[in-house]
Amino acid sequence: MPIARAKVFRLARNFRGRARNVWSIARQRVEKALQHSFRGRKEKKRTFRSLFIARINAGAREHGVRVQMFSD
Repeated sequence: MPIARAKVFRLARNFRGRARNVWSIARQRVEKALQHSFRGRKEKKRTFRSLFIARINAGAREHGVRVQMFSD
């Protein structure tokens, strides 16, 4: 599904060099940036979940409590 030209240039506003104002390059760069942002939102959930688990484990270990007891 093609993206409107004005929308592409609006999304490419902060890119560097010709990716900002040359249609053929901007279109490709915006499409790739949108793919990266979609993937990044999924990765962020995984990253923060593992960080949360690590912090819970560290806190439980510090107090000599098992995580299962801590979560109940």
